[in-house]
Amino acid sequence: MIALLRFVSTHRWIALSSLALNLVLVVVIGSHLWFRPGPPPDPVQVVARAADALPEADGQILRLALKGEGLAPDRRAFDPEALLDQVRTALRAEPFDPAALNALLRKGLADRDAADQAVVRAVVSAATAMSADGRHRLAGLHCLHAPPPPPPSSKS
Repeated sequence: MIALLRFVSTHRWIALSSLALNLVLVVVIGSHLWFRPGPPPDPVQVVARAADALPEADGQILRLALKGEGLAPDRRAFDPEALLDQVRTALRAEPFDPAALNALLRKGLADRDAADQAVVRAVVSAATAMSADGRHRLAGLHCLHAPPPPPPSSKS
């Protein structure tokens, strides 16, 4: 009888341990899938959202500067997914053409750089025309995808 109780007790602990381990695995895997960050936002959309957080006149200046550069928040200035699709096609091509892949990647980098430079020109142009309050508010905004700013260092 005592041997049977030990057997049942041992199996009970093994079953509980297994259940606990499974629960931990489900939580870890679920949180990884649930909280996985997406791709970084389009810089034009970030700047357009920043314009919404500024005083009305300064926000309008920033929106007009974006529009002046041919940038619109409702469409991406550079589409990385389209580039990746083209790269995948080039990688699967038979016969493989490394020159074509190189040209695609270089064009993609140039397009991304051109879009980033247009955003920079728009922000500098707008900041030059904004009020001091608008520039200060713009400086205080944080991108949700960026890591938090480091704490101010205190030098003694």
